[in-house]
Amino acid sequence: MSRIESDVIPIATPLILGRQCRVTEEGQRKPAAFLCLVSMRTEYLGELRAIPPEDRRYLMEHFEPPALWFVWIARYAGNKPDEHWSRYCGMQLCSEGTGPVSEVGPEHCNTQVTTMVLGKLCTHVFSSTETPVLGYEGIRMTRILASERIRNRHPVPTNLGRCCRTLAA
Repeated sequence: MSRIESDVIPIATPLILGRQCRVTEEGQRKPAAFLCLVSMRTEYLGELRAIPPEDRRYLMEHFEPPALWFVWIARYAGNKPDEHWSRYCGMQLCSEGTGPVSEVGPEHCNTQVTTMVLGKLCTHVFSSTETPVLGYEGIRMTRILASERIRNRHPVPTNLGRCCRTLAA
């Protein structure tokens, strides 16, 4: 995993410092993989486990997020990034129309969302074994690399230099 960490430094540094930069689609693999790794580690700060071992294995073998992982970034516009450095939430989602769920509880989490603020970079990482989330309303964020299996259906932007407002105060 140190490869993921060292490879992201040249790309993440200008984003964290709030500088505009252009990252190619291929270059998006590095921050997407890094943010996926950090999200996987953040999960262990609490009790809820929503990330399956298969996702961890996929990241380790392919150096990019698994199929139902989505990563968004925005420029953090607030003045207190230290107050918003990380938030993780594991949850259980059920597909609409599948009827009652017989197994409910924290041990059945299948979805997670991790929000992190690193300097001027705000990141939002979503993963699920149940359903993809393709976007949000009420906030402008740029989605970066989705896996090959998802990318063909939902094109990925290549300009990460847009200044976006976040929920930060």
